[in-house]
Amino acid sequence: MLTLPEKSVLLVEDSTLTRFSSRRTLEEKGYLVDEAASGQEALVKARGKGGPYDLVILDIHLPGMDGLAVLENLGRVLIEP
Repeated sequence: MLTLPEKSVLLVEDSTLTRFSSRRTLEEKGYLVDEAASGQEALVKARGKGGPYDLVILDIHLPGMDGLAVLENLGRVLIEP
């Protein structure tokens, strides 16, 4: 049987219930999931990972820094050391 490499996902969602159910669904499909409840937390996780995520699921309506600002900053996080 063919084994696929594990793919990493950053799930950014401020709703605890949505984050929980999304994480569960992704993990059942074999994904490695890191989660963040805010834009700032997402950027901290992205900086600390040591490489890019295969997929980022990003809520646009977040407290503090909205999802569009997170997206803009994620590009900088991945390019700058």
